[in-house]
Amino acid sequence: MSARSFTKIALTLSILLLVDYSAALAQKADKTVVITQIGQGLGTTKTYINRRAIKVVILGSTTYLVARAPKWQVMFCNDENRKALSMPLAEWLKHDTYTTYAGKEWDRFVLTLSPPRDVKKFGRPVKFYKIVGAFKAGHVMPCKRMPNGDYYVLPDMNVASQALGIMQKALNCPGTASGIPLELTKREPDKEMKAFMSTPGGDEHMLCTDKIEEIVVPDSFFVYPKNYAQAKLEVTVLNDDKRRNRVDDVAKDLIQD
Repeated sequence: MSARSFTKIALTLSILLLVDYSAALAQKADKTVVITQIGQGLGTTKTYINRRAIKVVILGSTTYLVARAPKWQVMFCNDENRKALSMPLAEWLKHDTYTTYAGKEWDRFVLTLSPPRDVKKFGRPVKFYKIVGAFKAGHVMPCKRMPNGDYYVLPDMNVASQALGIMQKALNCPGTASGIPLELTKREPDKEMKAFMSTPGGDEHMLCTDKIEEIVVPDSFFVYPKNYAQAKLEVTVLNDDKRRNRVDDVAKDLIQD
């Protein structure tokens, strides 16, 4: 074999190895974080989040939230009743959430957090925050008449900051931490009895994480639905036949009891 032929073969092998290495890096970068959680408001969810898109699926239903780059328009949709709440990212982060007809929820997205500490949880390095107050009317209100709490987030997962904000708002978690929300616990003193009046207290788990995965998800999974009727509230989207039947069953059980 001539020196020229050997050099040509070596160069070809080097290029092939470089292509394989680049493909492996791209595949790693394109991994989607998938988190199964239980929280207030939406119940059990599975969130798919990466650097280009996010999808929050409410398990046991046909309802989901989807948003994707570059515009990050947020759509909260239901494939059964074909209704959707749609708004730009900036509006989504500021709007009042209504998952029931009882009224708007306490907006935990605006809670103020302490500086983070590096701890280990769920077998991973995470950031731990204490809730120290609420941002209201342009000022931070200290936690005197409101509960304290603990907040854990998963940092450095190669996901878009826009997707993080959308997820935090959807799950009603503080939006001032740069990471995927994992656990949010409200902490109050234990229940007390005063003059025959009970004061509820103790820990309240507002968000719990069951499982964390990293998988490859195709971009086609994050498509916006078309030709859905526009809704103004989340509860309008959530209120399909399956949910109404569950409410009817609960009402019947209460009447029978």
